[in-house]
Amino acid sequence: MRGYGQRAQTRSDHVGQVAKYLGWKQAATDSQEMKELEQFLQDRAMEHDSPTLLFNLARKHLMSAKVIRPGAIALAKMVGTARAAAGELTSHKVAHLLTEQVRWDLEWRPPPLR
Repeated sequence: MRGYGQRAQTRSDHVGQVAKYLGWKQAATDSQEMKELEQFLQDRAMEHDSPTLLFNLARKHLMSAKVIRPGAIALAKMVGTARAAAGELTSHKVAHLLTEQVRWDLEWRPPPLR
């Protein structure tokens, strides 16, 4: 055990072997698993706005699918993309409701000075 990991690929080779043995798979950037994760995140982002919650839901989704989680930064970027897409979709869905009067009523205006 003292010399374990001294060869550059030892740990990553063993991670791959263990993952294969346990039935887990790596998720390449354009893989079906990542496309499913993107759709999952977009659907959840329509329900929730919390980036932390979305990150944790994505993590649980990947665990249930036995997919090795991508790096935290990559996953956080996916959460951000999903939140932006959810915001655009929400705007698109309610655009017909936002008449000029409704927009005016929703605008924040400071209270009058007394």
